[in-house]
Amino acid sequence: MTATPTNAPTSAPATTPAVDTTLPVATGNDGRAHRIAVRAFAGLCVGACGTWAFLPLGPARVEVPEIAAGPVESPEPARVALDLTAFNAPLWVAPPPPQIVQAPPPPPPPPPLKWQLLAIVRESEGYKALVYDPDSDKLLVLGEGDQSGPRRIARVTPTSMDVRDPSGVRTLALSDQAGGRP
Repeated sequence: MTATPTNAPTSAPATTPAVDTTLPVATGNDGRAHRIAVRAFAGLCVGACGTWAFLPLGPARVEVPEIAAGPVESPEPARVALDLTAFNAPLWVAPPPPQIVQAPPPPPPPPPLKWQLLAIVRESEGYKALVYDPDSDKLLVLGEGDQSGPRRIARVTPTSMDVRDPSGVRTLALSDQAGGRP
């Protein structure tokens, strides 16, 4: 009966050796002989390479062709003038700058309306505006739908009047300031 150590497991699995034993392993003097043989072969290779590198191979033999020593007239090639325009080609071509399209300028503002609204009068058919025209130096009494030159009266209210002309609708209003009271 064999005794098992107390610190070893009782059911230890069988382990396989880490080294494959199917190949013959050199042990003892055979391993030493193998190492010496490998080193000797490496030394022989290094020696052969050194011999080849440091011994000259011999002079190179080149056969020199014979050159005719007589004057030979060869036609001179025609010289062509250098075309300098070939060098004017741009190497780096930048794209043209983008076209900046400017919006057309706005139309000029219409001339100011020079009429002065003096008063608004209530009549049976509606309101009438009393207007001074400094261009013609006349006092005009105008109601809705009346026309004076290119201007037409669009609306008259108790405090203002709307005048339509080719530039649009303009409003003239009475001032809130107290005018002619003593």
